[in-house]
Amino acid sequence: MIPLGPLDVFPDSALADALRNELDHAGSRHCETLADPELMFPDGNDRYAVAKSKDQCAGCPVLNLCRDYSLAAGEQYGTWGGVSENEREALLIDTREWRVAWRRGQQQTAAA
Repeated sequence: MIPLGPLDVFPDSALADALRNELDHAGSRHCETLADPELMFPDGNDRYAVAKSKDQCAGCPVLNLCRDYSLAAGEQYGTWGGVSENEREALLIDTREWRVAWRRGQQQTAAA
C-alpha cells in the first residue's frame, strides 16, 4: 500500500496510542475545565449543541493533536479537536473514496 498522507492509515491503533500519550502529556485542554463534560458529546442531530461543543475547542492549545487522535482512534462519538462526529465520518469516507479512485487510476495506467 502506498501511503498518501496521514488519513491513509486511519484508524490505526498504534498511532492512536502514541497520539493519546502525547495528548495526555501536552498540557491543559479546554474541555478538561468544563463543569459538564457531557457538553463535548452532543446529540449529533442537535445543531445548536454540536456548535456549542465545537466552540469549546476554539483556541485550545491541543486542538490539532486532539483532532488527529480522534481520526487515528476512530472515535465515533463526541467533538474532538473542533470536529463533530458527522464531520469525522465524512472526512474518513471522502478520504477512502479518493484513495480507491486514485488506486484505480494507478492500476489502469499500469495496465496500459
